[in-house]
Amino acid sequence: MRTVSVARVGAVVAGMTIAVAALAQSPAPRPTIIAGDEWTFRQTGTEAGRNVERRWSLRIAERLPDDLITVERGNGAIEFYDDSWNRRDPQVPDYRPLDLRFPLEVGEAWDWSFDRGQSTQRGAQKVVARESIAVPAGNFECYRLEGHFSSNSRFRSETRTMTRWYCPALNYWGKIRQEIVTWDAFSPGSRSVLDSELVRFSRRD
Repeated sequence: MRTVSVARVGAVVAGMTIAVAALAQSPAPRPTIIAGDEWTFRQTGTEAGRNVERRWSLRIAERLPDDLITVERGNGAIEFYDDSWNRRDPQVPDYRPLDLRFPLEVGEAWDWSFDRGQSTQRGAQKVVARESIAVPAGNFECYRLEGHFSSNSRFRSETRTMTRWYCPALNYWGKIRQEIVTWDAFSPGSRSVLDSELVRFSRRD
């Protein structure tokens, strides 16, 4: 009868555990985004002192040259992004905010800035954890990002403090929490706290 030492078995099990843990913590690759992909969210919270409960959605309308995509919002608005979900403006090619930078890995951090005339924008993000979330659309393994954004001009300013969960299985956010503070020279400032959770998604791949 063949015998195997306890030490050897333990070493094999330990090796398998390390391999599984390494796989679980592997960086998230850039998503493959296809025309027709769609996500719908339920949003709740307070907006300028009023309770809100509504839905918002977005759909990939078209892929363009130079790794650009057009996104159609549920209200019909069209926006442009690169294939890493960073907002773009074809009319302002040097406007390049950086919400996501792939591959995503816990501990990674970055920032960006944009200045134009009397207007400035600043943003920063950090990948702080990989964790499971439960939303109406299901349970997902996601990367939690914490960040902030500020926009300042002569007559208006806005700051956003954000916690967002990017889920590789969704190619998008699964959950978003934002605190938004605005100031306007011609009206009182306001504070909003909004939570969005994915309720439905459709992928074409």
